[in-house]
Formats: sequence, structure tokens, C-alpha cells
Amino acid sequence: MLQRTSAKLLQQSRHYVRAIFCGSLTASGAMLLFFALNYASLGRGGQERIAEAFANGSLGPDNYLKGDTDRGVHQYNDCLILGMAMDQRYSKAELTVSPSHPFGAQENICAGLQTGRSYTQRDFYHNYVHGHTLLARYLLPTLGVEGMRSLYRNSISVVLMIGIGLCMVRLAQGRRQAAVFLVALLGFARFFGLESFGQSLSHAPADLVLISYVFWLAFRAEEIGRSHAIVVAALFGALTMVFEFMTGGLPLGLATVIGLTWFALRSPNVRDCAAAAVAFVTSAVGVLVIKYAAVAIVFGGGEVLHIAQFATFRIDGQLPPDRAGVSLASAVIGGLNALTPGLDKVGRLMVFLSICFGLWTLRQDRRPEIILLAVSNAVILGWVILFRQHTIVHAWFMDRIFVWTIISGWLMFLLTLQAGSQFRRSQLTGRT
Repeated sequence: MLQRTSAKLLQQSRHYVRAIFCGSLTASGAMLLFFALNYASLGRGGQERIAEAFANGSLGPDNYLKGDTDRGVHQYNDCLILGMAMDQRYSKAELTVSPSHPFGAQENICAGLQTGRSYTQRDFYHNYVHGHTLLARYLLPTLGVEGMRSLYRNSISVVLMIGIGLCMVRLAQGRRQAAVFLVALLGFARFFGLESFGQSLSHAPADLVLISYVFWLAFRAEEIGRSHAIVVAALFGALTMVFEFMTGGLPLGLATVIGLTWFALRSPNVRDCAAAAVAFVTSAVGVLVIKYAAVAIVFGGGEVLHIAQFATFRIDGQLPPDRAGVSLASAVIGGLNALTPGLDKVGRLMVFLSICFGLWTLRQDRRPEIILLAVSNAVILGWVILFRQHTIVHAWFMDRIFVWTIISGWLMFLLTLQAGSQFRRSQLTGRT
């Protein structure tokens, strides 16, 4: 008996070992490619495109543009990324690992970018991988700022529309699983604040990676095996971390893997869903570990300690004066307008309704797919609580991760209704 149990545990553990191996390998490959592309991107120019953007109004001196659906609301990040992409005062080895921060503690970054005022002290932004800065170095000289924003926004829109159309065609063919991905894609299209963030140089790359992953699952729904799910999740994790800028890509990505993998598998089971989640986490963490190892090699171990201090600060650091005394709950509720810009109450009420119907569903239905959708929300809630300081200060864009609460709540409710309808039909058929 003990021998059979040990053999079973060993067999199950192999799946997770393979997921860890795949995630580690994917992270290594992704970072080797990233460093090579980063090195090749240096010296491409593009400074004149920034001056052109200020001249034609694509950029302005203000850091934040509330309600602006053309340029996006988060111009602070756009100016920061453009400034880091163009600031190449240091060695290629250093800039291959981390971009330099040209503005220091300057508050009005867009004004600094416009005037060309640079921070004279050496300051490198080690905390992230900065895939968005890499893209800016390649795209800015050719497309300009407005062209980059159009490319990002149109790419997200095209993937969403093709995915929605594909799901509707498959529903018409009688493939019911397509309804799950249709709901997910419609949820992202309406409740992800893409009007305000889909053109952002910092938010859009991660958003495109996320929506492309959901599209791929929809495209291969009910067809993929365990190995396929693990590989795709690992690639998703690596790309998510490359473009992560503490804008919510990681928690939202992991929640999506946990909640949607079941519906893409040829033979759905919890073990394979868990293995895909392990591959995602391993790959994402692996990318970060390689990045910080490179920082330690090129800049010294002391810089890694600064990164750790930054993470600690984001967990429970001191709040700025304008947010002093603000509770986590009030900040989260107040920031839910990011889901539906201009329709504040709609976003808040939709999250509330989704939670209510999700809880109702859990009382009626305990199938594995329902449990996975419910559990996936723990990632969202855990992230918000863990990074309390960051959430309170940046709820106005971090609350976008609650789009998953809406999507998962809808899915739980609809799947339970569908199961109930099928049960009633089977009863009627039995009676006749």
C-alpha cells in the first residue's frame, strides 16, 4: 500500500518537475534573447521624434491626462520610458542590463523630457526588466510616439476582435466551450480600461501579451495536452515579466492561467492546470532572478539590496502626504473607475455583482472548474494586500486587475446555469 502511494506521488511530482524545468529553460532563453536585443538597440537614435511629439501634441508637459483617450492617462510612464530609452550616457554593458534614469527625483518628468534636463548623478532603474524600454528604442525612430501608441492600441483591438469573432463562429458550430473564451474576451474588451491604457507605452505591451494568451487558449480550446499547456504558460510567464512594470500583469496573468487552462485542455484535470501555473510562476521568477544576477555581476551586489529595499517599501512603506490616512479598502473602491473610464459606478457595481453571483455559485456548484475560477481570485486579492503601499498609491491603474473578478464571476454563474439546464433537460428526457 505504502509502495503504491509513493509511486503515485512520484508520478504526480514529475509533472511539476517538468513544469519547473520548462519554466527555467524558457526564462533563460527569454533573457538571453532580451539582452541580445537590448544590446543591439543601443545607438538607434530617435531624439528628434520626441521633439516632434511635443510639437504636434502627442506629448505634453503634464504627467497625467485624466479622461484623455487619445494619448492615454498615464503620460508619466510614457515620458519616463522615452527618457530611459534615449539616455545612453553609460557603457553598453550597463545599458544592456538596465536603463539609466535620466530624471532622478524630479517630479514633473514630462516637463523634464521636453526641456531635455537630465539628472547628472548616475542612477540606473534596476527594479524591472524593462521590455517596454527595449521596444521604445526600436520603434520610436521609425514610428514616433503617436505611431507607437497606434500600433499598441490597434494590435490589442485586432487580437480582441479576431478572438471574439472566432468564438462566435465556434459557438454557431455547436462548440460550447467557446462561450467561456467569448465571455473572457468580451470582459477584457469592456472592463479593462483599454480606452485609457491601451495606448500606453508601459501598460499596452503587457496587456497585449495577456490578451494574446487568452486568444491562443480560445484558438486551441479543448485541443491542447499537458505539455502544450505548460510550454505556453511558461512563455506567457516570461513575456509577462519582461513587460511587467508593477501595472498588474503578473497577478492578472497567473489568475488567467489558473482559471482558463481547464477549458483549453483536451482532457481537463486540476493537476495539469496546476502544472501550467507552476510553469508560469517559475518562468516569471526565473526571468527576474536572471535580471538581478546580471545586475549583481555588472553593478555589484549592493544594487540588489536596493532592489530589495524598493520591494519592501512597496509592501508597507510610508504613504505620500496626499494619500496619508487612506485605507486599503477605500483606495481600491475609489480606483475601480479604471475599469470603465467615465462610468465610475458601472465598474464598482459590476465588481460587486460579480462577487455576489460568484459566491452564490459556490454554494450551488463545486465542480473543479468552478473551484479553479474561484481560487484564481485569491491571486488578485493576495497581490492587493501584499503590496499594500503600492495599491493605495496606484489604485487608479492597479484596479484594472479586478477585470478578472468580473470575468470569473460571470463564468462561474453562467457555467452553473448551463449545468443546471443540462440536468433539467436530462430529467425531462428520462421522463419521456
